[in-house]
Amino acid sequence: MGKFFLLFCLVCPSFAFPKDIYIWDGEKMPYAAKSSKNVGGGEEERYSEIAFPFMRYFKAENNNGEPTAAVLILGGGGYRQLALQKDAVPAAKLLSKNGLACFVLAYRLPDNRDGALQDARRAMRLIYKNAKALNIDPEKIGVMGFSAGGHLAARLSNEDMDFYEKLDGADDFPKKAAFSVLIYPAYLADKETLELSSEIKASQKSPRAFIMQTQDDKAYEASSVSYMLALRKFGVPVDFHYFHKGGHGYGLGIKGVPASAWADLLLEWMRFNKFAN
Repeated sequence: MGKFFLLFCLVCPSFAFPKDIYIWDGEKMPYAAKSSKNVGGGEEERYSEIAFPFMRYFKAENNNGEPTAAVLILGGGGYRQLALQKDAVPAAKLLSKNGLACFVLAYRLPDNRDGALQDARRAMRLIYKNAKALNIDPEKIGVMGFSAGGHLAARLSNEDMDFYEKLDGADDFPKKAAFSVLIYPAYLADKETLELSSEIKASQKSPRAFIMQTQDDKAYEASSVSYMLALRKFGVPVDFHYFHKGGHGYGLGIKGVPASAWADLLLEWMRFNKFAN
């Protein structure tokens, strides 16, 4: 895909967007990819290698023509894989039907946390850059993450430093989220001590958050609890939803399990904060 085609698609909302928008197309990518190609597919659109990060756009529906909120969505998979149709794409379809513009990011794999963070930064900047053309309110651009994607979303929400030199005009735009949605996030804290990871620099500047967690998610329960307590310490608004049963990696939910109510709770939170209609 040529650079001109990429930019044309990003600034023309009436244009039929391509399936994949390559975020570094024609530009030098910071932090080397650990593979040479994108490897994946199937019904779940499961990737084990991503050398060329891309994002997919879901236009906001059922809005009245006013500028909409937008959210960058980061799927889970332990930084070793991504199954886009398991969590990120269903979430994008749900939120776009409720008036948010959504962007699902396929970030670098495998085991490239710093590369993935730069992919998320770049994606956010491209959203900000094209906000006017896509009828997006630049004050309402947030991030959402599942599991490892929740870790990536928390890092993106709390780190102000730049890790790569400016590449083009997109890098003049902000990269920080106005809100964050963390669904069973991983790697945020020590599960024994509840000490927040040094990678997660919560502060008074952290964005308001919606956090979903289940008690039987033994490996990562501490992540949500610790991040919630950190935000509480700094007076950052946080809605924390904690269910007894549900496990980990269930996407929009498991039928018959109370934790599946989280998606409806998120929509109510979005409406209350004027992010959804």
